[in-house]
Amino acid sequence: MKKIFLFIIPIVLSIVGIYAQDIDKQLAITEVYLDSKNQEFWIEIFNPTDNELVLNSFRISGIRALNVLPPEIRKQNGIKLKPNEYLVICSDINSFTTKYSSDVKVVEVSLLKNIVDGGFVTINNLDGYESTKKIIRFGEKEKSSNVAGVVGDNEVLAFSNDDMSYSREIKKNGEVSGWSKIIPTPGK
Repeated sequence: MKKIFLFIIPIVLSIVGIYAQDIDKQLAITEVYLDSKNQEFWIEIFNPTDNELVLNSFRISGIRALNVLPPEIRKQNGIKLKPNEYLVICSDINSFTTKYSSDVKVVEVSLLKNIVDGGFVTINNLDGYESTKKIIRFGEKEKSSNVAGVVGDNEVLAFSNDDMSYSREIKKNGEVSGWSKIIPTPGK
């Protein structure tokens, strides 16, 4: 019996180790622009890994659909991001590309215009794993209290009219820093 037990322990530990490594290999939301005055909203997603990753879903609270990515992207099972590549999901692609000259990939999700009072946005929510890298809360805290266990009340981003965005960095150990206000730098 001891031999079987000693044989099983290393297998279980290696499976747990592989799962933990996979959790760290995920896309991250790194910059958010919430201009309620002009109804301009965009979210920057970054691939901090050495592997190609896929953004396969994008969810906005208050919208029944679990995935509001455009149909052509959903048909392709998502959008691929190369290592160290950025993607911006915006409420209005014309406004975004006029304001920012950037080589970043841009996808329009016009439903972002509906986030005027608060809630949450999550990426790759269909994989069953929640992480502070993948969820942002914004506006009124009460509108996103159902994800407070993952993203605490001190991480709720406020709408602003100051032409500033919220940014955070991915540390070398895979953890994310806290949010800070910056001049917008999508794709950088």
